[in-house]
Amino acid sequence: MRRKRIIITSVLVAVIGVAAPLSLAFYLSSVRAEQGEQERLRLLAGYALERAHRSIASASMALRSADALDLAPCSEAHVQQLRRITITTRSIDDIGYIENGLLKCTSTGMEDERIAVTPADFILDNGMGLDFNLRPVVSGGKRMVGLTYRAYKRAGRDCSFFRKNRPNQLIYLVNSTL
Repeated sequence: MRRKRIIITSVLVAVIGVAAPLSLAFYLSSVRAEQGEQERLRLLAGYALERAHRSIASASMALRSADALDLAPCSEAHVQQLRRITITTRSIDDIGYIENGLLKCTSTGMEDERIAVTPADFILDNGMGLDFNLRPVVSGGKRMVGLTYRAYKRAGRDCSFFRKNRPNQLIYLVNSTL
């Protein structure tokens, strides 16, 4: 009986002696792998944040330069300057000029349709407005983020009419590479 007890105890101690280090090694390796993944995600998030910041800063400078134009709004010279800003700014594909809550013209010319433009969802400290969760109505493309400064509006990758996820609110947005 005593011999049987010694054998059982020895086998249990041997199993624990093998399982404990293996379990500890597995746990430590998973913790280390998770830490590595967390660091990589932190790095990628930093890159994404930096890129978004650069895109918004670039678009912001373009909208401020459009606002600083000393031309009659939507005149041929004004539209040409909007077109120049659009072409030379990588983060913008089009800019719209808004007057009395309606889109009056874009860098492609005068707007024939009567398009109401809603206020920005969020205003930054520098006066830039952000519109979130905008979706192209015409193309049905991806949701976008729009940027507004005073009478100018620009946004996402698809130069078409956009609608917020609220009924009966149309908005014209111009493109970016955010």
